[in-house]
Amino acid sequence: MTVFDFAQALGFGSETQLFEASQAVLQNGDVTWYITRLPDGRWVAWDDSEVSLERVEFFDTRDEAEAFQMAGVEAVIQSELDRVGVSNLGPSDSVVVATAEDGRTVRLYDDAAEWNGSADQALRRLRLLPDGAGWEEFWQTFHD
Repeated sequence: MTVFDFAQALGFGSETQLFEASQAVLQNGDVTWYITRLPDGRWVAWDDSEVSLERVEFFDTRDEAEAFQMAGVEAVIQSELDRVGVSNLGPSDSVVVATAEDGRTVRLYDDAAEWNGSADQALRRLRLLPDGAGWEEFWQTFHD
């Protein structure tokens, strides 16, 4: 399916209208995750890895679409925390990822430190770290 056909299937007259109604939630490598307000007032969550209606989730509200995408964002970041070796260090040292109260940023924290920022920024920093880097190197990378 072309992006033009995808836009039309969602009720837009053009690709431009689709992207004007969309907000990027995450840039994960060469894939962008979006939420989009449809012309009929509903919201969708989708990504551009494979433009297909089968990969679109429909919601009644923006908050629902955003929460859906942020759950996916948390899962991607969690896999990076696992790779770096900071997610299973015990109850006080394990780094946890959560969506911040604003619903748009992520929070990485343990009992000793906390970092808040965009998911894109978190992933960029995590991908700088080697496998098994550990707690100290992790927090050095996230010290602002």
